[in-house]
Amino acid sequence: MPMRHVDCPCGAKSDYHACRLAGTSQGETMDREGFERAARYWTDRDEAETPDKHMESSELRAAVGRFLADHKVCALATCASGVPRCTPLEYDFHHDALWIFSEGGVKFRGLEPAAGASSAPVSVAVFEPTAKFTQLKSAQVTGRATIVDPSSPEFYQAVAEKGVPTGGTEAFAAKVAKLAKMLHLVKVVPVEVDYLDSSLKKAGYDVRQHLVW
Repeated sequence: MPMRHVDCPCGAKSDYHACRLAGTSQGETMDREGFERAARYWTDRDEAETPDKHMESSELRAAVGRFLADHKVCALATCASGVPRCTPLEYDFHHDALWIFSEGGVKFRGLEPAAGASSAPVSVAVFEPTAKFTQLKSAQVTGRATIVDPSSPEFYQAVAEKGVPTGGTEAFAAKVAKLAKMLHLVKVVPVEVDYLDSSLKKAGYDVRQHLVW
């Protein structure tokens, strides 16, 4: 099927045209102000909404927690030296954090904390695989990531949450030690979450909610 041509406001007929569609003259690329205006789109919209469109923080946090707990696959975004990575990964959500086991990969360059920091900034996306506007549901998490010490109680707990059979204390410790040689454990603690749920409209809320964790 041939690509559909789009008529640009400047009069061009092409598969792609670099005109900004609003606030600029034709042929001009987006400037810093334009990028900032676009970046603030949802923030400005949220600020303009009436308070009754926003869920109570405790109610929203519970909804986000249920959504994250009900899913198991996420996209983890990291960046290092200007090189971005977005990796699909299995995760578990418990104790107010996302826990991700991974063998390694280029993403770990973006998981190394900056000098003087104890964690690295990351973004995690979890979403329903549908494009129907009446069924949209997703959580975009902005958080801080750390690599869990394999000898720590948190590592043992994360392994137990995966449902690994214990077989007794010594047998479980041996399994954990074996896993620690093969896998790293990434812990992502949410800082802020942008939550999208089309069904919230029926309850009188805006479909997009912002949560400061």
